[in-house]
Amino acid sequence: MRFSILRRSAALLCGAVILFTGCAGGASSSVPDSQSMEDMPYGATLTHDVNASPSIQYDHRFLPEGAADALCRYYRAIQSVDVNLFKGVQFPLWKDYFLNEYLGGKYTDEDILKNTNQQIRDSFGGPFRYALIDVTDCRVNRTSVETESVVAVLDDLAQEKGQELVSKDIDCYCQVKVTRYLSDTKSTVKGETQDAIRDETLYVMHHGSAWYVIYQ
Repeated sequence: MRFSILRRSAALLCGAVILFTGCAGGASSSVPDSQSMEDMPYGATLTHDVNASPSIQYDHRFLPEGAADALCRYYRAIQSVDVNLFKGVQFPLWKDYFLNEYLGGKYTDEDILKNTNQQIRDSFGGPFRYALIDVTDCRVNRTSVETESVVAVLDDLAQEKGQELVSKDIDCYCQVKVTRYLSDTKSTVKGETQDAIRDETLYVMHHGSAWYVIYQ
């Protein structure tokens, strides 16, 4: 159990960042024709889905459409302080652990959303909307200290509850880096703006039949 707790602490070293900070038809893509798509690095072919809410840009060769949709729901929840949407996009075991064990039951999902939204409003200078969610990097099913720690924590939690290992039913796991472009609520811009929050790292996983976002 001591090892389990230490491992969980490592996985959540930056766990309170969001608390105190942070596809569909109509999408367009740019594809260079001088090189085969398989040989191109992330970002060489981009899909900009202007019909998504919020608008999102990503390389569809790396990030699945379902994962992009989960990211949109996650950021839409923050933008609108939608507690039910926020709960629905989180993996239940992780959400309960983060709130009750790591944060000691001192905060709720609503607290986290309100605090995060207010911090962004204060930084932006008023009410905001996400003009673009730009996924600038995506690592799919690659082993790293961070991904191993998160999945290990989920497996520990499942074992403690007498459930099957979570890792058995994860068929896709993405570590993404995101830049968020902001605009005022009256703007109709669905692209880059002068106001940006850069390099947020999130994890998106497909477990069973659903996509979930894990923030740290």
